[in-house]
Amino acid sequence: MTNTPNYQLKKVEGTDLFNPLTQINPNWDEIDDAMKANQGAGVTSATHNKSGTLHAIVRATAGVPVLRFTATGDFRTGDTFTVDGQNVTARLPDGTSLPDYAFRINSNIIAIQAGGVLTIVTNGASVDLDGYMETSDYVGSGATGKVHAAEVADSATTATSANNASNLNGQPASYYAAQSALAPMIQNVTAIQVVSALPTNPVATTLYLVTES
Repeated sequence: MTNTPNYQLKKVEGTDLFNPLTQINPNWDEIDDAMKANQGAGVTSATHNKSGTLHAIVRATAGVPVLRFTATGDFRTGDTFTVDGQNVTARLPDGTSLPDYAFRINSNIIAIQAGGVLTIVTNGASVDLDGYMETSDYVGSGATGKVHAAEVADSATTATSANNASNLNGQPASYYAAQSALAPMIQNVTAIQVVSALPTNPVATTLYLVTES
């Protein structure tokens, strides 16, 4: 009788006398243990369903920490999560809370559950399509890509109203682009990058978010 090189499973040879119950059956237990360990170290698929403010995630294989799902709804500030029915707290990899629009509908998301914490693997960059961004901040138009506090002006409040004047940072309403103008500009965007200055040769499919000094 010989053994396999990696797991030392027993291999009988043509002239061996052996007892399957005591000599071969243990092989199956060792194989089963190794397969379970491999499963736990892999990535399981999961379903995602957003109802109201609740993101319900159900793993295809319970107990596997790393999971992937396709988002059926946007993440918004204040949303909550469950994984396999258990309440979890969503965090970014740096431990901070998820920002508004941390992920969008139809995004493919990788996440890791450890106890009551669900880490969403994302850089946290987000764009508020319901608000306003500076027209001069887009790639191709002297863009710098930074999002201003004024840009979260509610779409129900016109940018020209006196009540919203304090949200415009002293700029006229025409200084900002609304959702209808923003959508065509980002429809081909495949990446969002936070930078300190606009690169010399920007990538056409990258949206650059320049931090304010």
